Amino acid sequence: MFLHVGTPKSGTTFLQSLWWHHRDALAERGLLLPGTAIADHFHASALVSDRREVVDRLTPAQRATWDDLLEEIRGWDGTALISHELFAQASTEQAATALARLARVADEVHVLVTSRDLARQLPSGWQQNVKQGRTETLREFWELARDDADNPFWTFQDVPALLDRWTQGVPAERRHLLVLPPAGGPRDLIWHQACELTDIDPTGLTLDLDRANESLGLAEVELMRRVHSAVPEERRGLDVRRIATNWFTQQVLVPAGTGTPFVLPADVHAWAVERGTAMVEALRQRELDVVGDLADLVPDPTPPVGRTPDDVSEAEVADVAVPALSSMLLAELDHREELASLRADKRRLKRRLAHPPADR
Repeated sequence: MFLHVGTPKSGTTFLQSLWWHHRDALAERGLLLPGTAIADHFHASALVSDRREVVDRLTPAQRATWDDLLEEIRGWDGTALISHELFAQASTEQAATALARLARVADEVHVLVTSRDLARQLPSGWQQNVKQGRTETLREFWELARDDADNPFWTFQDVPALLDRWTQGVPAERRHLLVLPPAGGPRDLIWHQACELTDIDPTGLTLDLDRANESLGLAEVELMRRVHSAVPEERRGLDVRRIATNWFTQQVLVPAGTGTPFVLPADVHAWAVERGTAMVEALRQRELDVVGDLADLVPDPTPPVGRTPDDVSEAEVADVAVPALSSMLLAELDHREELASLRADKRRLKRRLAHPPADR
């Protein structure tokens, strides 16, 4: 049994897309993804970590998801895999309980953590937070993380602490840390490494899939941040965050923007190098199966050349906002036309029910 618990933004969407796309083929090769969709693994992660915002909205059937996945694993004569980065939210006690339950249905429990350097994780984490309703600038987001060891950023990105929570009682050879190569490395390397870990032959399994978790460019993320700032705080709930992360990001902002990349300011990059070095030193003290090179968790000391989020201009934000508003206008028109069609269908059905045709 392999449990992949994070970290977020470390190739998780890429891996999960491939695992679920090839679910049937993987089962034929001996690897089970229990459940029917990634939503089942998301619900399981929420149940394990008692994330009330999600759990309180689950149906009775969904509240049984974690139990159902465990029973499916119990009946499987092979290797099983559960993957969701929100397992990283679990406390030490919650992780221990989950590991104990897994140990009752699997002969071996393996824990997998994927990770990449903080110079990439910090801006990705900031962008994800902006998608989900946070309104801090990148610098403000960094300052909060820098100055507070209990900041939610570290719940997900403190790799030594994450491993400590999720490898209690797990033998060293079953604690797997998969380190992503530096930017520009082989795109498919993490997939082949994951296949090797789970003893799966990837031959014939295509990697050419559409991925929905696209990054926003410089102006798009600033527009998103400003939109959330204009939404009353009491309305920035789960529904708004889901609309923003999915429809607004993928259907509105990505097509409207230019995807202009951005880099960390030089002082923030220097901090990422320093913190990454300390993280690697801590990881070297732990007994782990490291796949890849721990040194790749330390960013290149030379700050990258490029624009930072502080450099975005009002004109660039406006250039994204205009086509974004245009697409939203058309989306509302399509929605109204669909509602009008459904209402017309409803009226026709009501007339037919009120005046059924005579029997022939």
